Amino acid sequence: MDIFTINQDTCTQCGICADVCHLGIIDFQENNYPRPFPEVTEKMCSKCGACLVFCPTDSFMHRDIPLEQCPQIDDSLLINYNQSAQLIKARRSIRDFKDKPVPRKDIEQIIDAARYAPTGANLQNVQWLVFDDGEVVEQFRTAGTEFIRRIAASPGAAPLKDIWDKRRELGIDDLMHGAPVIVAAYSHKDTMAAEVNALIALAYFDVVATTMGLGCCWLGFFTAAANNFPPIKKVVGLPEDHIIHEALAVGYPKYKRYRIPQRNPAQITWK
Repeated sequence: MDIFTINQDTCTQCGICADVCHLGIIDFQENNYPRPFPEVTEKMCSKCGACLVFCPTDSFMHRDIPLEQCPQIDDSLLINYNQSAQLIKARRSIRDFKDKPVPRKDIEQIIDAARYAPTGANLQNVQWLVFDDGEVVEQFRTAGTEFIRRIAASPGAAPLKDIWDKRRELGIDDLMHGAPVIVAAYSHKDTMAAEVNALIALAYFDVVATTMGLGCCWLGFFTAAANNFPPIKKVVGLPEDHIIHEALAVGYPKYKRYRIPQRNPAQITWK
């Protein structure tokens, strides 16, 4: 069976499927029906689905992307610029969380949206780690105290050392900010474009989480510890040939935001 077939009863021979194929592997000639290039299309197709989702008459049928598993876009759910701009501009890094658990179904729902983030060549090679077990999170906090102490002792942190030492004495969690959940994106170390793909996916997660009343904070210290600090790396438990690319603290914000802070104007060069 060919990788794709065309319903010739409904196809208008518009050629859109060939236009949107990012690899150019759909053979289309005017006044003819699209067809695969022999051998090439089967071997090179990234299964991104563009050919199918841009077809205005549902005439394009991909062997590996069943049409019934591709929901129709609901135009009533589309948001305008002002709504999307405020969502992005009002998003903040949250470092103070309520002592309230986050339902797993909510995390799963956010990941279900974030998994649609673009990946190079449609590799879809982002894997997810979610830490929400209280005992596991507490192990991170305990080990994180020593990790932060070492960071505070480094030359680059000298101006903050006394402050960080005092915060640590007060039991303030500078590794995870007291969040009840950590969401991390990881992959095999040798996976192509994995780091970029993971960062994009987590950025999607961050924004979507805001719509569900949750807040996030990017955890650079935790990411470094998870990959290099033995006490935390052991709890994470990934195989040696895998790596966490980045992680987010996730939880319900303790305080409400009321304004959008000022940011530098965009530096744009037009040519």
